[in-house]
Amino acid sequence: MKAEYSDFCTSGGTWACRKFGHGNSLLVAFHGFADNGALFEQMAQPMEHDYTIYAPDLPWHGTTRWQEESFSPEDVAQLISRIEQKENRSVNTLAGHSLGGRVAMAMFVRNPAAYKKLILIAPDGIRTSWLSRFERFPAWAINRGMALIDRYPEKILSLLQILHAVHWINSHSLKFFRRYLSNPEERSRAFRIWSSSGKFQVHPHALYLAAQTAKNPTLLVIGGRRDPIVPIKELRAFVNNMHPFASLLEMPGKHWLVSNELGQKLASHQ
Repeated sequence: MKAEYSDFCTSGGTWACRKFGHGNSLLVAFHGFADNGALFEQMAQPMEHDYTIYAPDLPWHGTTRWQEESFSPEDVAQLISRIEQKENRSVNTLAGHSLGGRVAMAMFVRNPAAYKKLILIAPDGIRTSWLSRFERFPAWAINRGMALIDRYPEKILSLLQILHAVHWINSHSLKFFRRYLSNPEERSRAFRIWSSSGKFQVHPHALYLAAQTAKNPTLLVIGGRRDPIVPIKELRAFVNNMHPFASLLEMPGKHWLVSNELGQKLASHQ
């Protein structure tokens, strides 16, 4: 599928977006950390007749040019408004993978009456990952920790290796830290995302109340049975607590579930 490319200027910077499909439902899909909007190309193919999908590159990802040190739901709301102006119709569906799931949830809670469907693919933001633990700390403590990591990355990574050896952190977390804390540029991006992610924090009860406010919403949660980042048992509990608004689609894979196969399932889930 050939994507159309658009840039949308907002107060924080210029968002780069890919557009897929030509269907009646207007969907905005948010990718996860260290990815970009191209993630949704294969998923969009089976959905092209039912959906028009905009997939933006998040700040500090892809070709989006971001001028601020963080981004917020207000920035994403500006982007959605620009997309609606271009299409001359309203966005009625939100989707997100991993970090993008957190973004999608926050935007749904911000204006639940605007959306008829929320699609969460292995979503961060429902207290299932190690990142959620850091949200319990005050901002000054998080900033202090980031400063120490930036000053002593090798010592911090050595400490993390010890924590892994005594089973305080899992192998996936150690691999993540090694990849994104060793390089100064990647470390800077990770810090900016971490400082922004708290602005998109959504308590499950707030999502439940938003679903009550919305007009017959569909909340579809997709999880991988072998996902080490967002465990399927946590998603099962989350969906159970969101009854009767949410349903769970379990897939055999791990965390990277965005695919043509998923697009086929979503196309049949009209």
